[in-house]
Amino acid sequence: MGRADRAEALGAAAALCARRSLDCRLVAEFTGRCGAVAQAVDREVLVALRPLGPASIMATAAGAGPTREQAQRAALENCSRQGSGICVLVAGACNER
Repeated sequence: MGRADRAEALGAAAALCARRSLDCRLVAEFTGRCGAVAQAVDREVLVALRPLGPASIMATAAGAGPTREQAQRAALENCSRQGSGICVLVAGACNER
């Protein structure tokens, strides 16, 4: 969440989830680098162009690296190791500290 302190970052993330009515969970923490999150989605959901929902998410994985691109690549690689589905990036940020 790009915050100076861990408690503030966790609070901001929880508030964002609450505002969006999402069921969230912590999947990664990083300081002084970039992070990304990818989810493996049921292929049928993507083919039918249906909205993503909790039942269509098969796995969630995070990745980190010195650049946004490296973090995204790591998240996608970690996601693809977890099983079936098509992995898509769902979040990412860089925290310069």
